[in-house]
Amino acid sequence: MKQNPHAARTALQSWWQSNPVLVQLLGLGPVLAISTSAVSALGLGAVTLLLNTVLGALLPTIRRHSEPAMLLPILAVTIAGLATILDLWLQSGFYSLYQRIGIFVPLLASQSLIFAFALRLDDDTRPVQGLLQGFALGSAFFAAIVLLGTTRELLTTGAIFADMNLIVQGADWRIPILLVERHFTFIQTAPGAFLCLALVIACINGWRQRNRHRGALVIDDHAGLPRQ
Repeated sequence: MKQNPHAARTALQSWWQSNPVLVQLLGLGPVLAISTSAVSALGLGAVTLLLNTVLGALLPTIRRHSEPAMLLPILAVTIAGLATILDLWLQSGFYSLYQRIGIFVPLLASQSLIFAFALRLDDDTRPVQGLLQGFALGSAFFAAIVLLGTTRELLTTGAIFADMNLIVQGADWRIPILLVERHFTFIQTAPGAFLCLALVIACINGWRQRNRHRGALVIDDHAGLPRQ
């Protein structure tokens, strides 16, 4: 039987070595479209996190009781069902936020990120382990999209969490950080989204390379194990 990695190591690998957005470049459509603000990114990131976590808990049972020829259709129906449930929940509980990000929630059913996770999970994975792996992948996506959304909002308006009232009714959590008169409104456009993503990836890769040369603790790209 194949030995499953420790939960903390799995989470660290999902966040750092194999981040679905910043390393594998999966699911970029909704990431680039929704990350115009920190709150929009937080909303879609939370929905994706929930979907991956629940799916991770269900996958071991589905794989164990499904014929190989029927696995892909069953996975597609399961993912679509979970996405529909989350879509309806978002409509009923956070309609203002749904008006901004709702068009991308049903599309999660066909997102390459989720299907890649579903098909790569080991056959001998237990439900609890699947749940932890799904949570690790979902939290990595969540962190990446919130980082990008916060960066774009900050460069565009000089503040973050300006529209938190979409999640918490009547909330005024605007935090001004850049007190300048002119901001980079270009970042809110589609080309600006690609540029901002490229800058974030370049900064992260540069930081990783710098720490590697200094002998800092990093995640080995081949073995997936911490090394000096």
